Amino acid sequence: MEWEEEARQADEEIKAVIKAFNAGKDVSEMLKRINVDERVNTWMYCFQPFQMIPNYSFLIPIVEYFHYHEDLLDYHDRDFYPGDTDANKVNTVNGMSPSKDMYEDFTCIERCEIDEVTLSVKVESHGMNGLFFDNLCIFKSEAGLIEHYKSLIYDVPTTWLTPVEGYFISDGEKIISHSDAELVKFYDRYITPRLKR
Repeated sequence: MEWEEEARQADEEIKAVIKAFNAGKDVSEMLKRINVDERVNTWMYCFQPFQMIPNYSFLIPIVEYFHYHEDLLDYHDRDFYPGDTDANKVNTVNGMSPSKDMYEDFTCIERCEIDEVTLSVKVESHGMNGLFFDNLCIFKSEAGLIEHYKSLIYDVPTTWLTPVEGYFISDGEKIISHSDAELVKFYDRYITPRLKR
């Protein structure tokens, strides 16, 4: 079948990417050629190099995580947002994380280790058509994957509530991409001013 041949070709190219990456070469152009059309999706379904459960994580835009353009109290009672201690702030932010069974509502990241590198793909649910995989990336480690998405985040030097671009990575129970100290800052930026309204 044509799609099986496509998957085999993609698999060979992905093996070449891993080899080049391990040799310290820039693989960005190679990845661009793999990340076109449905090549990654076809490769995932044919070769199944990743186990979807339980290793996926949510990739959630920070402004959506905090329901920036909505009323926080539409989601939880005021008592849900205790801000009296840093520990409570961290627990509140982590408590806003969607549960694992909500994966169909979010973009997820699936990853696996192959030949001492970490490969990741984005995963989205396409309803009755099932899961769709794309955007293959390669990292030296899991920490590198997290840093990749975390590096999209910048701290706006202002006291006004300003949208911050970037993503949280959540395991379905807590944020795994940011430290507790960073979560306290996000609470202070995204929650505290909105509860005073």
